[in-house]
Amino acid sequence: MKKILILSYFFPPGNFTASERSYSWARSFKRFGFYPVVVTRNWHFKAAGYGDLAQDSGTEIISEFHDGYEIHFLPYKMDWLDKAYRRWGNTKLNKVYLLFFFFYSFLELPFLFCLSPFYRSMLRFSRQKIKSDNIGHCIISAAPFNQFKVGARLKKTFKNLHLIADYRDDWTTNDLHLKSRLSRLLDRYTSYFEKRWLSFFDFFVSVSQPYVDKIARLIKRPGFVSSNGFVAENYKDVSNVGSEEDFTICYSGSLAQRQPVEIFLEGVKKLVDHTSGSVRFKVRFIGLEEQLTAWNRVKEYIKGYESYFDLMPKISKADCVRLQQRAHVLLLIKYEGMTGVPGSKMYEYLALKKPVLLCPGDNDILEHTMRKSGQGIFVRSSDECFTTLKQLYADFLSGSRMSQDLDLSYINSFNRDVIAKDLVDLINKNC
Repeated sequence: MKKILILSYFFPPGNFTASERSYSWARSFKRFGFYPVVVTRNWHFKAAGYGDLAQDSGTEIISEFHDGYEIHFLPYKMDWLDKAYRRWGNTKLNKVYLLFFFFYSFLELPFLFCLSPFYRSMLRFSRQKIKSDNIGHCIISAAPFNQFKVGARLKKTFKNLHLIADYRDDWTTNDLHLKSRLSRLLDRYTSYFEKRWLSFFDFFVSVSQPYVDKIARLIKRPGFVSSNGFVAENYKDVSNVGSEEDFTICYSGSLAQRQPVEIFLEGVKKLVDHTSGSVRFKVRFIGLEEQLTAWNRVKEYIKGYESYFDLMPKISKADCVRLQQRAHVLLLIKYEGMTGVPGSKMYEYLALKKPVLLCPGDNDILEHTMRKSGQGIFVRSSDECFTTLKQLYADFLSGSRMSQDLDLSYINSFNRDVIAKDLVDLINKNC
């Protein structure tokens, strides 16, 4: 069986969606002829959100050997950017941190191994494993995108090493968030390193065809789609958890600037006003509390209607799945002015097989996927949202079940075990 090195900053027990992608490869590749050797950071600490990652963890390498794969957790020592975040990042001096981030990024890219103890140890350990285990393939899952420099340096040492870059999101071509002039300047500078480092890779994968097209135009390397998906075992014990007593709509995860959540919120407010406030209705935003900008945005818009909303902190994956299962409807929101952005929650919703309200619709990947799965309910405006919510609520009061014509075969095509096989096929074909 051929060994494959997987470099991924995120990996369980880190409670982050990004961990699931590399974890699914570790679990599944053995069935398709590869033995994964995973290298990640030390995760033996409590991380409730991304802000908690800026801390030292571990003092020695911890190695775990499982059925068909192994994991090596490297000690993590904070760099100067981590220390700056801990000092200023979540305070009124956040702008000081952002200014430090801007200037530090200019130094970090060319001098990564001088400035970052973690990436230095990742490079050193990876070299040892490739040499001792005669490893011929390496896949690097980003973000953080600095890991790609580790791959480029490995290729200089091991000329026959086959490198695969995994973009969970695009890097300098990313326009998910509105960018300042300084951010655009930094992107132009960073794109030089992206093109340089990726020139050492055999090919790359990303989660949608528009992402692949954007990245390929920049780095001039072959690219293929390897979509996100769901880990089926995360959802096997939730079918009988029951439903909330009040009609509940659930949204989980990040809320980007480009997502017009106000259209949905306005529809909810119209429903409350229509019922003179007597509606048994709850909207639950899971994980919003850690997103200060998004939290303030929603909080400001729902003034006077707070009792109908639950703005929650980040919780464990298992608890999140249970709350989603107890909801009557799940919520998706399009990304304004963008194409090919699925968001990881869409795949969780596929696994749960529950009705999904897409408000507003995107005429793109979200709508196409939810229409094909048979789960989608599509609205375009706050008035349409109000009308749809009013009908859904009336059905709830009458005890009517929402009819769904699910395409289970299509839904199962997003099982991460299935996607892992497709990725192995790409590796065998292109390396």
